Amino acid sequence: MDFLSAALLVDDADLYTDFVAWTVRILGTRSVPSASVHAVLDTYAAALYDFPRTQTQLTAGRRML
Repeated sequence: MDFLSAALLVDDADLYTDFVAWTVRILGTRSVPSASVHAVLDTYAAALYDFPRTQTQLTAGRRML
């Protein structure tokens, strides 16, 4: 959530997508499938449905997967 908030604050989608990519790499080294990150992003999207800029960032993050 911190990186999502920061990306929204500075209006920089790359900040968030880079974090998502890094998270997937780190979790991959621990044999955690990227589907788990996708599930978290889907949960955030469902909870934050009223915030279009947030949805844009989350969609960009899901595209990284």
